Amino acid sequence: MVESPRWLAARGRDEESVAALATLGQPPLRSTRGDGSVQSAAVGYADLFKPRYARATSVAVGMNLLQQLCGINVVVYYAPSVLSSLGFTAAGSIAVTVAIGVLQIVAGFATSRAVDAVGRRVVARRGILGVGAGLSLLAVGGHLSGGGGAAAAAGPWVAVIGVFVFRVAFSTSLGPLPYVISSEVFPNDARAAGVSFATAANWLANAVVSGSFPAMVSSLGVNGVWGAYLLAVVPAYVATRAALPETRGTELEDVGEEEKRATATGRRSRDDERV
Repeated sequence: MVESPRWLAARGRDEESVAALATLGQPPLRSTRGDGSVQSAAVGYADLFKPRYARATSVAVGMNLLQQLCGINVVVYYAPSVLSSLGFTAAGSIAVTVAIGVLQIVAGFATSRAVDAVGRRVVARRGILGVGAGLSLLAVGGHLSGGGGAAAAAGPWVAVIGVFVFRVAFSTSLGPLPYVISSEVFPNDARAAGVSFATAANWLANAVVSGSFPAMVSSLGVNGVWGAYLLAVVPAYVATRAALPETRGTELEDVGEEEKRATATGRRSRDDERV
């Protein structure tokens, strides 16, 4: 494993930085060509709330919180139990969950290409709409299962489709993008503190959402829980449209300046018109 080229460049070890980039098949950083773009002292966590970094912090932390508030890890952790409660056998619910997981991995590979092809903002918004559709199908499936006749028989399979849509859509939006955005939205001097702070917020939200699921089911019922998570999809979409910067094709050293210009002019990428 090679050292981070930017970490080497920030410490004046330009020759090692160029060698590391060559190993990774990448061109030299601008800083290794003499402009000193990453030659700044790292900031601490308290500095993340100063005006210079506050917007980046809010975007990174917000995306990581919304990733968890939509209930992804509840769907992952409790999917076999939920499917069993809808009528699947224990073995059948596990088999369905595994199959959906495999399809989710395939979708993740497709996302790695789409993110750079069409942009972060467009991929995020389309995926968030899919997450909302999956949660809606989960709620509908649960409702149908509680009835009778053909509707009750169809309910479990509607829920399976909901889990599939939810997890595939998540894999193309709120799954990878919070990590991508967190690593790109901060300027170089704040990246280490910013990414670690956003990741800590992510895991804290994961613990709260996953740990609260049994209690929420007791008070709201399973369908009520899906509805509660669906409520998080609305601010996720709005926040993505309003505040998420488009960093496609932009060098890390330029992200901060691009975001300042976008904020000052109120202009965003034309890709926004697609959704």
